[in-house]
Amino acid sequence: MNPLYPPKPLNADAVSITPSVQFKKEVVGVVYTIVLFFAVYLLLVIGAVLLSIACFYLGYSLIVAMPKFLTLVIGLGLMAVGLSLVYFLLKFIFAKRTTDNSQRVELKESEQPRLFAFIRTLTKETQTPFPKKIYLSAQVNACVFYNSSFWSMFIPVRKNLEIGLGLVNAINMGEFKAVMAHEFGHFSQRSMKLGSFTYNVNQVIYNMLYENNSYTNFLNAWGSLDGILAIFASITVGIARGIQWILKQVYMVMNKRYMSLSREMEFHADAVAASVSGGNNLVTAFHRIELASASYNHVLAKVNEAIERKQASQNVFADQLVVMQQTSLRHGLSLQQGLPVVTPAFLTSRFPSRINYKDQWASHPTNQDRTERLQQLGLDAAVTDTPAWAIFDQPEALQLRLTNHIYNTAQVAVDGFQLYAADEFKQRYEDNEAAWSLPPVYKDFFEGYYPYLAQLPAANATTAIAWSTIDTTANRHLKDQLARTTADLQIVEAIAKGDTGIKYFDFDGTKRSAGDAAEVATLLRTETASLQQRRQELDQELLTWLMQENREGLPLYRKWLLLDQQLANPATAIMNTVQLFSDPNLTIGRLQGQIDEITEIREPALRTLWQHLLDEQVLQAADPLHTEITAFMATRYVYLTGSDFNNEAFNHLLRTVSNTEHWIAKQKIAAFRAWLQPTVPTQPTLPA
Repeated sequence: MNPLYPPKPLNADAVSITPSVQFKKEVVGVVYTIVLFFAVYLLLVIGAVLLSIACFYLGYSLIVAMPKFLTLVIGLGLMAVGLSLVYFLLKFIFAKRTTDNSQRVELKESEQPRLFAFIRTLTKETQTPFPKKIYLSAQVNACVFYNSSFWSMFIPVRKNLEIGLGLVNAINMGEFKAVMAHEFGHFSQRSMKLGSFTYNVNQVIYNMLYENNSYTNFLNAWGSLDGILAIFASITVGIARGIQWILKQVYMVMNKRYMSLSREMEFHADAVAASVSGGNNLVTAFHRIELASASYNHVLAKVNEAIERKQASQNVFADQLVVMQQTSLRHGLSLQQGLPVVTPAFLTSRFPSRINYKDQWASHPTNQDRTERLQQLGLDAAVTDTPAWAIFDQPEALQLRLTNHIYNTAQVAVDGFQLYAADEFKQRYEDNEAAWSLPPVYKDFFEGYYPYLAQLPAANATTAIAWSTIDTTANRHLKDQLARTTADLQIVEAIAKGDTGIKYFDFDGTKRSAGDAAEVATLLRTETASLQQRRQELDQELLTWLMQENREGLPLYRKWLLLDQQLANPATAIMNTVQLFSDPNLTIGRLQGQIDEITEIREPALRTLWQHLLDEQVLQAADPLHTEITAFMATRYVYLTGSDFNNEAFNHLLRTVSNTEHWIAKQKIAAFRAWLQPTVPTQPTLPA
């Protein structure tokens, strides 16, 4: 056995991994919804064909009975209505849907013979076909995908495998085998055929509902030929919308059922993976993937920021590893061959949600549910902690290749950019952490928590407060408890309004119906108010303590807090406008109203703030934000003219506001740190 090919569990042959009863039940349910779709669709096609025949008959009869130009146009309009509806129902079925591979790079066996040999061995062990093609991507992901068409519902289609280097960068060989085996578990399922079938049916309905540009252009084209034809085009649109409404109801039923099957398919693929690689290795992969995803997203955010400075990462995967390792050090996680050992406690919230419900639209179970299922199987294997890069030839070359591919895909030409390596990225990361950090003894208490200066304690307050009375476990956890209770309240209020479609949920371990949601919301509202009151009291205690220890620190902190508050409303208004663009019902009128508020109220307030920063030399000329604000202040943008939206101008406004928010927040924490620094106790009251 290849030493880089991890062993399977010793008891693998003794444990059954056959599909569960629930799995089979979901398969039957999906079959029923597919039959429902075809029955409804067949009736619609028959109706459209009959209507088309009737329209042709009436049109032809009218033209023959009264051969005039007007009757010719009306007759042709009637024929076009029937023909257009049949075309509408049939055009989407036979369209081939090709997967977008622009984010992927295809691998050849000659490039990575050891990887291909590894995968070939694994396919034999899982008794699955070898992938048609193997691709690399930069993502923290691995997946099975294929090009689909109408015929792929009936003809077997070979699957492709995608391996994300952001994933490889974060896991060991045992975990890599487990993740790959999970994907091959999908290959092995008969339900994949059903999944392909359902996927194509859903695509047909989705295209009819949402991908209608070509059909709309077709109707507009023949409707524009004559005013009478335009009337018939409008009639066709009305009938097509009726068909869409019917199909939308079928789509909702089918998709919900398929999502339920999809979750069972994930459980079964997990079981296949556990049988050849150990459920323990898949569980630890879950943990590392969460940290890897957050780290990769952080790196991409820094990549975007660097582009503005004409700088580019030499290797985003080396940067990702820096973030993972630095995060581990900050949170006391150990490293094993350079990879963080991510514990469940690190990923678990101190205050988990008290509202639990089954998400009917989730395609994957939660990692917690998957972990529990895997633990029930009892299929554990030896840990092979060698990093997954060991199976790849010339891993650094692959990393550089995919890094360049990220920039190429984003159409960013990095020729002439200054490249930064991982050690430079690490230094910037550490400097940034230092800039946003507080004295270690206060870090746990104040992280994400700042006292609000609505009402300062009296200057001659005689009541002395000791840090030990503030730094208690309850006070440390107050901000998290308040955030969790507030989030739970929002969930249960949505259930009470009927916005979620949730019929049953658990609250504090007790099953409740949607009808109980209003009662639970009242309870949570009371708890939230109590926590908010305690937060205000704690603010006053903190301010009293700070003032008695270091009164001179107040003016500087207040200065930045006031600047932060002045920026809040304009920034919120701009973000509300950004969120409008995701609203499918957005109208020019709504957008114009939001833009008017920005140009007449919010932007003047921003310009006043910016002018203050420049005039009072609060912002130094050497700071890049000084140049950015100066450039914006020299412009007078018009964001919306009729229906033409000036994206470039609005993005300039958004970017300048965002950078100002970031700069002020950084100054505020520096002022708060200076306020705290003289008052650092010799020993923390509680362990960090």
